[in-house]
Amino acid sequence: MLRSMKQRTPLSVRLMKYLLRLAIQLPVFLALYVLSIGPLFWQWYESYYLDGSPFFKILYLPLLLACNNETVRYYVNRYIDWWIL
Repeated sequence: MLRSMKQRTPLSVRLMKYLLRLAIQLPVFLALYVLSIGPLFWQWYESYYLDGSPFFKILYLPLLLACNNETVRYYVNRYIDWWIL
């Protein structure tokens, strides 16, 4: 009964709010994901080269694949160097 008294927002308004949230949250998530390789580089290195935890190997596989692009690889390596030197 209480629900029938409330006026629901139209689907288009809810969809626009969802798309706006997605447009903000997705780039933030992707930026945090890429930036997290710096402090976690040695964890990834251990998992990839020294049979460490497979979690980090799987977690950073998309970033590793993105580094096939020479420009992406350059900037990711520069960022990692900043953390490990």
